[in-house]
Amino acid sequence: MRQLNSVLRLTLLLCLALSFTFCSSDDDNDNPIDNNVVVDTPGLISGLGDKEGELTGTPFVLPTGITLDGVITGSRSHYYKSLASKESKLSSQLVSDFITKASAEADVVMGSGYYVSLYIPLKNTTAQDIEVTFPAGTIIVSNSGDYQNGVLLKKVSVKVPADNKTLGFVLLMYCGNNSKSSSSSSETYKWGVVSNSSLIVDLCNRLADKKINYEEFEKGEEAYNDQCVELQSILWSLTDYGDALNTNQIQWIDALPKSAK
Repeated sequence: MRQLNSVLRLTLLLCLALSFTFCSSDDDNDNPIDNNVVVDTPGLISGLGDKEGELTGTPFVLPTGITLDGVITGSRSHYYKSLASKESKLSSQLVSDFITKASAEADVVMGSGYYVSLYIPLKNTTAQDIEVTFPAGTIIVSNSGDYQNGVLLKKVSVKVPADNKTLGFVLLMYCGNNSKSSSSSSETYKWGVVSNSSLIVDLCNRLADKKINYEEFEKGEEAYNDQCVELQSILWSLTDYGDALNTNQIQWIDALPKSAK
């Protein structure tokens, strides 16, 4: 009888273990995406396109020892605000002219995009150089709400020199709100979030090892300008037009050259 009881107890334990395993599997299938990612629908990303609401994600903060030496402003891209429409596409020459104007008063120009160009004065209050990283998916927000929010599609890192020096840094970004005006020197901006929108995260992941940032190209290289036009259209598909990435867009992204580093 004692042996029979032992067998019954063992059988019961095995049944419970199997039951727990099956339940765990079901729970995993119910949540296939990381809990930190918000599953979004094209054209309905909160705070982007024409969708009202707050941006979702992790608030962007500067590292300890780095401060803003003033405010974030637009960097001359108001020259092109009249072109920010669904139908328009900038020519490569216009993109090139824009970059020249945007960089006229900057120590460093980095990032990718043209409708949103932001002048960010970064001051290092320590005795050591500090590298500031803007992760892919970083969004910087127009204070008035009348201008486009900037979306960074690939990580940017910039070194700010020590001993209370200020770096005049221009960050090139893509437009996240097609119907609003492009960045202006008369507008101020604030830190937003590192987006956790599933659509933005997916696009950034696809571009993570691609050569798309201004600093990766030779000055005036035509390929950069052409890529800016297509990437802006792709982002607007997600933020404004209500279209998921299509096969042609995915193939175009896949075919982009890889970064050298």
